This record gives sequence, structure tokens and C-alpha cells, in this order.
Amino acid sequence: RALGWIGFNRKTLKYSLALVALTAIAVACARAVFKQRYVQVGDMWVLEVAQEKVRKITFPAISLENAEPVLSLPPEPISVPQAIGMLPYRLELPSLLPEGYSLLEQMVPPPVHPSWSLTLYWVNEGGGRLAFWSSKEFGGEIQAAAGTWEETSVLGRSAVLIRGRFLGFPDESQIGKPMELLIPTPGGPETTMEIEFRWDDKAGLGLIWSQGGGRFHLQTYGDYLSEADLIRIAESMGTP
Repeated sequence: RALGWIGFNRKTLKYSLALVALTAIAVACARAVFKQRYVQVGDMWVLEVAQEKVRKITFPAISLENAEPVLSLPPEPISVPQAIGMLPYRLELPSLLPEGYSLLEQMVPPPVHPSWSLTLYWVNEGGGRLAFWSSKEFGGEIQAAAGTWEETSVLGRSAVLIRGRFLGFPDESQIGKPMELLIPTPGGPETTMEIEFRWDDKAGLGLIWSQGGGRFHLQTYGDYLSEADLIRIAESMGTP
């Protein structure tokens, strides 16, 4: 009986070790699959991330003595042509838009140093919305879930086409809109928040490219425009 018990324990130990080894391999493979990596596309960098993302946002404590005053009035809006004329990079409005789309607002906040960003929207009566934002060209990364993007071109220059986006993740289209975040008030302590974002590959298309010293981004929020439409709109915004 003792010998039988020892033999049984040896088999159990072997199975246990094998299970541990398989588990370790599975964990290593999973880490390899979800490991972030950078991919260079022309003069841009794409950071591939997992389709579920937890982002930590830390707001520093604000003392009453160092609290900055808040402007009582926003900057005076100017016309879109005036705003484009202020930019240190070349930008032209698209000469080709899908039928029924028109510029949502003719007056926009003036672009300011150092980002020199500009946000525009085109909409149609059916609820379709095409967002565009630009800024001075920078070395910042483009984040996309692995397997949801591809390299393409706009007038011969490298571009990044992304299918889907992180739902709820703030982007440049949210400029000027209130964010539902707990931001410390003067006198309050430092606050750290963890927000989870999930990727939805059916939540629209994004096209990002650089030209004339600027970084440009066209974004849809549904399936009302095709990839070819988006590229044609980008190419109608002038030569690189």
C-alpha cells in the first residue's frame, strides 16, 4: 500500500508540474499577444494596445494660493477662413464632401500657441457626422487596438486608417465640451482615477496623416462613410 501511495503521489506531482508548466506557457503567450508595441508609419508612430484599456488619470492638488483665475468670457469666435489663416501650417477645406454634408459652424475659437489646433464638423440631416481636427505636427503616438488599423496613403504620403475606437475615450472632437470627470477644486487633495475603455471596431473610421507641418485627423462615428470616401475627402484638402 505504501508503494502504491508513493506511486500515486509521483503521478499526481508529474501532472501538477505539467499543469503548472502549461499555465506558465499560456500566461507567457497571453502577455506576448497583448504586449504593446510601436510600429512606424512614415514619420508617425502607432502604438498597438489591447482592446481593453485602463487609463490612470492623476490630477495634482491645487492650493488656494496658486489657483489661477478663470476668464469670465471665452475667446471671441472668428470665422473658419480667419482661423485657417492664423495656422502656422498649411490647411485647406475639403473640396469634396458626400452629398448632403455641410459645415456645422461657421465661427470657431481662434487657434492658439503652442498646439495651434482647429476642430471642425460636417453633418447631414440623417445624423451623419464627420469630425476633423488638426494641430501643429508633433511626435506623439497614435493609439489603436492591434489588428484594427492599416497603413494607407493620402496623395502619396503615409497615412494610418483605423477601424473603430475606444468608446468613451476623450479625443480632440471633445474640445470645448464638459468632461464627466472629478477634477479637484482649489484646496482639494490630489485625485487619481482609473477609467476603463473598451474598443469597438464598429464605432467609426479614423484617418490620420501629416502634411505641410500639420497633423490631420478625419473621424466618423458610424458606418455612414466608407474607407474610400474618407481617403477621397482627405485628398481633396490639398497637396502634401
